[in-house]
Order: sequence, then C-alpha cells, then structure tokens
Amino acid sequence: MNNSIPIHASDLGELIREARRQTAEVEQILGARSPGALNWRPSPTTWSVGGHVAHMVIVNTPYQDTIDVALAKVRAKGRMSDGPYAHPWFGRWFAGSME
Repeated sequence: MNNSIPIHASDLGELIREARRQTAEVEQILGARSPGALNWRPSPTTWSVGGHVAHMVIVNTPYQDTIDVALAKVRAKGRMSDGPYAHPWFGRWFAGSME
C-alpha cells in the first residue's frame, strides 16, 4: 500500500486489506511474546508494549464504530462516489505528521 491519503472510494478495499494485514502481523508478533515481555517497562515512567497496544485498541475502537455507521448511511443513500475527495487541511496535516 502506498503512503498517500486515500482519495477515492475504490481505495477502501485496499485500506481494509491493509488493516487486516497489519492486525495479523501484530497478532503474530505479540503472540510470540510472553506476558512478562509484553508488560516489561524500561522505566517506571514509560509504557510497555502491551500498554501501547491496549491504549490503541481502547482509543481507536469508538472511531471504527463511527466510521462503520457513516459508511453505511452514505451507501444506503446511494451517495458513495469514487471521488477524488479533498481532505481538509487539518486532515492532510495530521496524516502528514504521522509519516
């Protein structure tokens, strides 16, 4: 998958495949570690690998539900187009800051 911001509805399939691939990769990596290794912290003020993953799941789950509902509404109204979509400046900045 390329690192550009998706701008077409046809990008959704690739995004879903990539998310599933990444999930499987994380499961494989974490599944090979002991609970002690996952919970080890290099210092009392830093997070463990397990803590980071738990945080990501807790924080991102509500977004996934919201995205699923929004996509269902757009599809039900027949308003899904293939773009290209113009992302607002903040979205472009935020995505760019992650690279």
